[in-house]
Amino acid sequence: MSSWIRQSFASLRALIGAARCYRPFWFFSLGLFAIDLFWIGYFVIAKGRYELGYGPSLYFHKEMLLTTDGGHPELFGYAQTLLLVVLFVRLLRWTRQPIYLVLGLIFLVVLLDDALQLHEVAGVYLSEELGLPKLFGVRRRDVGEVVAYGILGAVTLPLLVYGLFRSRAEHRGNGLAFMIPLGGLAFCAIGVDLVYRMLKDLFKAAGVLIDAIEDGGELVTITLGCLLALGALRLYRPQAAPADRSSPPSGSASADR
Repeated sequence: MSSWIRQSFASLRALIGAARCYRPFWFFSLGLFAIDLFWIGYFVIAKGRYELGYGPSLYFHKEMLLTTDGGHPELFGYAQTLLLVVLFVRLLRWTRQPIYLVLGLIFLVVLLDDALQLHEVAGVYLSEELGLPKLFGVRRRDVGEVVAYGILGAVTLPLLVYGLFRSRAEHRGNGLAFMIPLGGLAFCAIGVDLVYRMLKDLFKAAGVLIDAIEDGGELVTITLGCLLALGALRLYRPQAAPADRSSPPSGSASADR
């Protein structure tokens, strides 16, 4: 296990280094991170001012808030996730390694789940059908969402293991590196969401900070995934075939008279 952890961080550094060596990819990724920070900063300032009683003017622009369904930050996150899926498709075409197929499918499921609110619907259904109780102040539907995530994980984990072991060592290391943003995304979507339900009333504006960590963290982890995928594209881009110098260019040779 420790060797896998070392391999994941070594591949993480290699992929980031590859992206840094190509300015268009690097500055594009920095731009994505800057937009993430803008959405997070706007939310903290707008809702923080509202919660502390300094005025609701910024907070009334709901489309600018991280927590608004269909708001600008959420649509930006969808666009990033779709970009990441497209990058995995390109990597699969270039390398023919199964890990990129599996990762592309996982992030496609993430996109569809978020856009269609599948885990919320499943959470309500499971909480009613299974009669799930409240736990530690967490709503029954939230417990149902955790169960839904568990079922999804039970399906995707074997695929992930298959993709890792069927890929060559170098690409297996890349797959382990992508576990870092994927794990961060799961932590924000599941762990921080549960913490929010339990601690949102702990102190004034606690919910603001936890919301920023949850929804802002999801944006940042997706951006990290895009950065790593761009680095992989830089490493594995097809090389132009060298010119065949064994034969003269067409028309340059004449018959010996």
